[in-house]
Amino acid sequence: MLNHRRLLLSRILALAVGVAAALTTSTWAQSQWTQVGPAFSGTRLLAVERGAAPAPGVAWWVNAQEIATTHDRGASWRFASTTGPLKSLRALAADGSTPHALWALTDDAVLRTTDGGAHWRTVSDESFVAALDGQSPTTVSAAQGWVFVASRERLAASADGGKRWRQIHEIGHDQTYQGFAAQPRSGSAPILYLSFQKQGYYSETWTSLDGGDSWTPLRAARLATASVDRLVATPAAVFASLNKTFRRSGIYRSTDHGATWTAVLGGRQSDYFESKAFTVDPRAPRYLYAYGTASGPPYLGDRLWRSGDGGATWSPAGKAEIEVRELLVETGSATLYVTDGETIARSLDRGATWSTVLRAPDAFSPWAQLTFREGDPARRVLTVGRSSFLTTNSGASWRSLPSFHHAAVDIDPNDPNRLLGVGDWFIYLSTDGGASWQFRFISSSLRTAESFFRLDDEHLLIGGCGVTRTTDNGLTWRETLPCEVPPLTTLRWTEKLEADPTRVGVVYALGFVADSEFPHGLLTHFPSFLWRSNDLGGTWKKVANNLRAFAVDPRDGRLLGVRGRTLLASDDLGETWHQVATTPWPFDDLAIDPLRSDRLFGLRGSGDYVCSGNGGESWSALPHGGPRDEVGRLFVHPADPRALYAASRWSLAQLPLAGFCE
Repeated sequence: MLNHRRLLLSRILALAVGVAAALTTSTWAQSQWTQVGPAFSGTRLLAVERGAAPAPGVAWWVNAQEIATTHDRGASWRFASTTGPLKSLRALAADGSTPHALWALTDDAVLRTTDGGAHWRTVSDESFVAALDGQSPTTVSAAQGWVFVASRERLAASADGGKRWRQIHEIGHDQTYQGFAAQPRSGSAPILYLSFQKQGYYSETWTSLDGGDSWTPLRAARLATASVDRLVATPAAVFASLNKTFRRSGIYRSTDHGATWTAVLGGRQSDYFESKAFTVDPRAPRYLYAYGTASGPPYLGDRLWRSGDGGATWSPAGKAEIEVRELLVETGSATLYVTDGETIARSLDRGATWSTVLRAPDAFSPWAQLTFREGDPARRVLTVGRSSFLTTNSGASWRSLPSFHHAAVDIDPNDPNRLLGVGDWFIYLSTDGGASWQFRFISSSLRTAESFFRLDDEHLLIGGCGVTRTTDNGLTWRETLPCEVPPLTTLRWTEKLEADPTRVGVVYALGFVADSEFPHGLLTHFPSFLWRSNDLGGTWKKVANNLRAFAVDPRDGRLLGVRGRTLLASDDLGETWHQVATTPWPFDDLAIDPLRSDRLFGLRGSGDYVCSGNGGESWSALPHGGPRDEVGRLFVHPADPRALYAASRWSLAQLPLAGFCE
């Protein structure tokens, strides 16, 4: 069993601000912020490569900083940086004809992998640049050994795996590409279809039977005065998704190379279908999937519609709890993925049921948090945007934890496989290292839970809406600092918890009065109150008001607080305060070096960082490059004081401190 005082001395600062860092063997680079674990920003992409049956394929999710891959259909994800050959990645496309093959499009090149991304080679040259006439590429697709890349006005193709490129189509400055499809055909070049829209007009659809050497406009009545926004081809047919078309929106099929078209889903005045995403299984083209809204009965709203007979008949399936923008199928399997650009939901039964498997943060997410297990620095759990990730090798690799959108995760100090997860309203328990979770507790006081704070083996606090406490290691819970503040339109938002490691039982909570519609305090930061508990969070007393930030000196228990640009101190547990210095601007968080009481660190939420080596008498700017989007937490780990850590809602970063304010 862990001693209370020893546990506090080694862990309290990290847990108090909601993020903790384990020891690391990395060599710190002077003046450089580095990312800790997965981070999220920029445009999200998703592609699913074909696996070698019966093994599953690999799904790829990419943003500006991270590449996430799953080899178990979304049950867990592994992360790597988008550096090296995939820097400036714009698009991904699976090669449905070859297992473990993908095409990648960067700012100026096309790359290919045939081993699931372990190795990439560039397959574009000067002819590729010439084919696009110097324009930046935007999309990539592949079919029957051909590769196609589009820019804003041009379409380029390679028939030999990227060795030679040529331009096969060009549109005017006032037009934009809407859809493209390549229909495989034995012994010949694929039949090409593309649609483009002239500003202020309906789209046009063209076809080529000779690999793009010549094009013919399709004059079929069904496509006239229509807006074709997506084209999908199988060996037997080509499908067009018509949206924003007066009372004729739906999925249309042609079996004669576009000469005639028949509505197969919607397409009628009394029963139209607005498609948001549409795809086909390239290995089993009889399976078609369309996500959208049907106007006629049974009026099911947005959901998946599926066909198992090439589009002849359709039936409604399940609904994913996200706004679907893209739909992908793992070739030859019942696994589907949908994404809204930030969140991925997965179905293992051809769309009947859905579950969220990866979620990026949003503006209402808690600050990123990193929890470690005492005595086991290689094992850590990072929670970003209510998604949790586990590392057992000090951050060299991460895997996602199936969860219920946790705001924070606690690792039991006596059992590395026992985890507690807290999210809005609920607490969950895992006894198998996060592989599965069991419901344990529900309470309205957890409506905006944001952080775990472990005091010892049995006592844990949850900050967020008030403070909730357990005295039996998570079996039972009780609200000890009420969430609701009269009148009931306001809540007490507990932003930060921190304990005094020199006095057993003393804990502080900084709470803000926030509007119930914005419980994370995005709009209201005042009034605020600093509360103190002398009994491990059982009861609380107000000791200060209108502080924006505070910190406890781990060496002697002295309190520091920031009110406006005034740095205050208290030597009597917050009962009285006196001014000690000023700050360059109002701080959103404050941290104290655990080895030096006079070295302080301050944060402005826009991502500005400063330090002082003389107790606040003077301040120096720290390097830029840390999180800048609503940064909310700042700390130095007492067992590893070489680094400063900063957390936003989207990422956690660390900065080596050698040479700063020393």
